[in-house]
Amino acid sequence: MHPAVRLAGLALEAEAVAIRARTRAAGRRVSMLAVAAGFGVFALGLIHLAAWQAMLPSLGEVATPAALAAVDLAIAGLLILLARRTDGTAEAAERTRDLALAALRPALTSSAALISLAGLAATIVQALRRR
Repeated sequence: MHPAVRLAGLALEAEAVAIRARTRAAGRRVSMLAVAAGFGVFALGLIHLAAWQAMLPSLGEVATPAALAAVDLAIAGLLILLARRTDGTAEAAERTRDLALAALRPALTSSAALISLAGLAATIVQALRRR
C-alpha cells in the first residue's frame, strides 16, 4: 500500500477518534449540567428552607438571604468547573491528524498517489453511504 494512502487513512482515523471524544465530552457536560439543575431545583429548595429557619434568629432578615446566596454561588461555581473539565483525547487525535496530513502533502505530488487516494476516497464514500 502506498504511504500516502496509509497517511490518509491515519488522518481519517484520527479525525474519527476526535469526533467520538468530543461527542462523549459533550454528553458528559450535558449530564452534569442536568444533574446540577435538578439539584438546584429540588434539593436547594429544602436546604434553603431549613437554613433560613436556622439562621434567621442569629443573622437577621438581611444577612440570612445574603449568606444563603453566597453558598448558592459557591455551589454553582463548583458545578460549572466540574462540567468544564476535559480530557486531552480530542486534542491528541487532532495533532495526529495534522501530522499525518502534513506528511501526506509531499506525497501528493505523484499522480500514482492521487489515483490511490481517489480509490480510497471512493471506498470511504461507499462505506458512509451504507450506514
